[in-house]
Amino acid sequence: MVKVTMTDEDLATRTGGNYFSEGVHEVLIQKAERGVTDNGKEYAEITVLGHDDEEGTARLWFSTEKASKYALSILSGIAVHNREGDAAKEKARATFKAITDTDEVDDKFLARFVEMDAWFMVQQSDRTYQNAEGETKNSYDRNIYGYEPKMKPMTAEQLMSTGTPISTDDIPFK
Repeated sequence: MVKVTMTDEDLATRTGGNYFSEGVHEVLIQKAERGVTDNGKEYAEITVLGHDDEEGTARLWFSTEKASKYALSILSGIAVHNREGDAAKEKARATFKAITDTDEVDDKFLARFVEMDAWFMVQQSDRTYQNAEGETKNSYDRNIYGYEPKMKPMTAEQLMSTGTPISTDDIPFK
């Protein structure tokens, strides 16, 4: 248990955080740096800021070749999106094609992404967890993109858990 003493100032400044709601948000990258989990998995943690001072983080993983290629593809998309003109965009693409080892994506390299525009998507996941009170809660995925992504449609189970009514008009019948 964490003991807390809240003041009027704490409540006024929202020190608990201003988080993104579910959906797609255009953001500005505030920080990008490398990290390693306790079990040795490498990642880049990207901290973003929204239009209404929402704050969020997303991780791009470098733990396998497939994950690394995906992470580099996202970083490349962000870099290309933030360049003006075809020559500058092509130079950004060439920079990423030349990367042969994820060690080249160090904190100095990632610092170039600060102040770049990106998209941050928050979407309910199929995973659940139990909170401290033992209640089962839905997890949310938080991802960053270099282009505006589309939200995945919710499954019937997810719709039922949110209390959103399901319309039979949307069900295709033969």
